[in-house]
Amino acid sequence: MRMAALSSSQHVTVIGGGIFGVSSAVHLARLGVRVTLVTEASFASQASGRSLSWLNSARFRSADYHRLRIIGMDRYRTLASRNEGAPWLRFEGGLTWDADDASNRIAEAFAYEQSIGYDCQLLDPADVAKVTPGIDAGAISRQGAIFNPGEGWVDLPSLIELMLQEFQTLGGKVITDAGKASVDVKGGRATGVSTASGLLVEADAILVATGSAVPSMVKDAGHFIADGTPTTLLVKSKPFSHAVRAVLNTPNVALRPTSDGSIVCDSAWSEAALNRNSNGSYEIKQDMIDRLLSDVRAF
Repeated sequence: MRMAALSSSQHVTVIGGGIFGVSSAVHLARLGVRVTLVTEASFASQASGRSLSWLNSARFRSADYHRLRIIGMDRYRTLASRNEGAPWLRFEGGLTWDADDASNRIAEAFAYEQSIGYDCQLLDPADVAKVTPGIDAGAISRQGAIFNPGEGWVDLPSLIELMLQEFQTLGGKVITDAGKASVDVKGGRATGVSTASGLLVEADAILVATGSAVPSMVKDAGHFIADGTPTTLLVKSKPFSHAVRAVLNTPNVALRPTSDGSIVCDSAWSEAALNRNSNGSYEIKQDMIDRLLSDVRAF
């Protein structure tokens, strides 16, 4: 099912209340398209509400992917200039270091970032405090850390709330708590959206922006998209007094500050340790949370 060029007389339904669904709906509304935005529960209730949202293109990436990420960072800087001082969008740098073992590639990563013009500084542990506060130099491996001053983070639920205000001002229609949605197909084309709550929304085109549910939804509509969805875990602390400003990407945990004085963190090891239950939910053990927070306290 191909989507032809849209006109203002046509109606598009976007399924999904995360950052991709909401931002797509806003952009369509800016073009004058009539848009209905449908979400299963509340907005940012899935991945967008549990994302570290680190704005970066650090380390090793393909040229095309690096370019895409740089374009995204540029747009976020434009957004920051239009919302000066916003606590939910900050560009206060990123700091990364590797373990003190044979896997350490900090010097190589620094040389690569320099070669592509990505703003970076290779720092001895004792010099980190000169560029960003709140980090114990003793936690940084002897090979040093890379500071990328142009990096930042965004709180996606706050951004989604801002975009929804614009979307509705532009005449967009919002349907929340609709339950699971499915695409109606007739004669080989999408004609509307049916929801578990009993709604039927007719549309000339449908955008499915439901994260990990996309492969199964398009399969039901007769198409195939490979499912590469990772399992992720984001832990948020209670607010406490700290001086961390940068996003930290360390051997055991990645973390960043929040606008309310908390710290959010994730890690590859904790995600690998999650146990999936027979009903599709995940079991998160307290000792896993304790270990993550212990890693955070080490800084």
